[in-house]
Amino acid sequence: MGSSSSSAADPEYQEGKITDMNKKQLKPGDLIKIFRSGYQHWAVYIGGGYVVHFVLNAESSSSSTVPVPGGMGVVLKEKLEEVVGNNRWKINNYLDGKNKPQKVYAIVKQAVGFIGNRLHYNLATYNCEHFATELRYGKSVSQQNKQQPKPGDLIEIFRSGYQHWAVYIGRGHVVHLVVTGMGSSGCSVPVPGEMGVVLEQKLEEVVGNDRWRINNYLDKKRKPQQGYAIVKQAIGFIGARLPYNVATSNCEHFATDLRYEKPTSRQVIRVGAGVGGTLTGLVVVFGAVVGTVFGVIRR
Repeated sequence: MGSSSSSAADPEYQEGKITDMNKKQLKPGDLIKIFRSGYQHWAVYIGGGYVVHFVLNAESSSSSTVPVPGGMGVVLKEKLEEVVGNNRWKINNYLDGKNKPQKVYAIVKQAVGFIGNRLHYNLATYNCEHFATELRYGKSVSQQNKQQPKPGDLIEIFRSGYQHWAVYIGRGHVVHLVVTGMGSSGCSVPVPGEMGVVLEQKLEEVVGNDRWRINNYLDKKRKPQQGYAIVKQAIGFIGARLPYNVATSNCEHFATDLRYEKPTSRQVIRVGAGVGGTLTGLVVVFGAVVGTVFGVIRR
């Protein structure tokens, strides 16, 4: 983490003596980027060793991890050393070259005015970085969520131990195949012969606390359909009940069939390769069956 001329445990932690991991001296109005495990937390320095930051849990300074869709956050004033803990941190006014920062007194005054306020928290649209950049620049920005999907894009969501897939249809919504009764949790631990249902939901609700990315991984091998055609077909499936099988007709098969008109699942192929290709062979045999089911519903 950053260092100062006094120890991190020094209760004074005086302004003007605090330096970050790059030995850069901290000034009021600076944005602070803190490197947590797997993500970054942001705060605004207001002087005297204190920061103002936006967190989900008022009892913890661990901040913007584990967001809850539609959850509430609170703005806290805390000592920098307590917020940083054992993590590395640096001053990062990364938008100064693109956006003119507000005057220091204005940044600090606004930050102090927010202390204790409860605000709607959303990882994609208003997280701790959005809050901090809005105070400095008058405009909320977050580098942690640069992805801007286009209608027809495939969305890969990293669940614990597997990936769930969805098709983006625009305005923040996706269409995806889930095992009946599992809500937006997707294609985990399906039971052979179980039925699935096609849902339309907000991307943020389907993603929840997990990482996600746009992944049109077959575009170089297969020509995707036009975006409007993908979206039209996806919408046509909403509410449909389909046979679900992890090897032959899972959420990834459904998504790739919409984009490429051919169902594919890399998750199944990887598993098949690991067991001597047996499962891969099953996918080849049953691939036509999956295509037939999807084709019948299209018609």
